[in-house]
Order: sequence, then C-alpha cells, then structure tokens
Amino acid sequence: LHKVIRFQVKRKNHIYTPIAAPEIFFFLLLIFFFFFFFFLYTFRTFFLALSLNLNLAELLSTRLIFSSFLVGLKTSVIEGSKTSLEQQRSTPMFIASSQSSLPISKSPPLQSFGISTS
Repeated sequence: LHKVIRFQVKRKNHIYTPIAAPEIFFFLLLIFFFFFFFFLYTFRTFFLALSLNLNLAELLSTRLIFSSFLVGLKTSVIEGSKTSLEQQRSTPMFIASSQSSLPISKSPPLQSFGISTS
C-alpha cells in the first residue's frame, strides 16, 4: 500500500512525492484549526447570547448572527493592528459594548442568572 501511495515525479532534478507528503497534511490541518478558531472568535457574541439564556427566536434571527459576525470581523481587523497593551486595555470595553448591543429579552439579564436585583 505504501508503494502504491508514494509514486514519485522526477522534474528538474527534484523528486516530488505528491500524495504522501506530510507537509501538505500539516498545512491542511493548520488551515483547518485557523478557520475553526476564527469562527469561534467571530461568533463569540453569538455564544455570549447563548450564555445569557435568550429566547430561541432571538437566537435564530439572522440579524443577530450577521451583526455578531460583522462586529467580530471588525474587532479582529482592528485588534490585529494594535499592540498587545492596547489589546489588554480594549478587551473589557469590547465585551461590555457587545453585551449592550445584544437584543436582550424582556427580563433583565441579572434575573436570568438567578440574582435578585433588589
């Protein structure tokens, strides 16, 4: 099986092994993990809405998903061009602004966590 997979192509004094090159699989794995963590970073306002116990109709609205996608994309572009000190300074402000921009259901979010507001 290994001899079937590793056929070699000779071109310009280089020997290529097109299928069984481990660098290709490593590169594909790197791309997969990059897109996976970029998806988690971009939709973190959507997962924040899941943790706030919102209604299912509000969660499934495409406006919330698309706006959280745009907010995450904008902050990934903005925070990518900042230094680490500015990132540490601006991260809690972004979390507070993303919480305030979410369409929160009729009850206050403190009551949904079981904390009395009085």
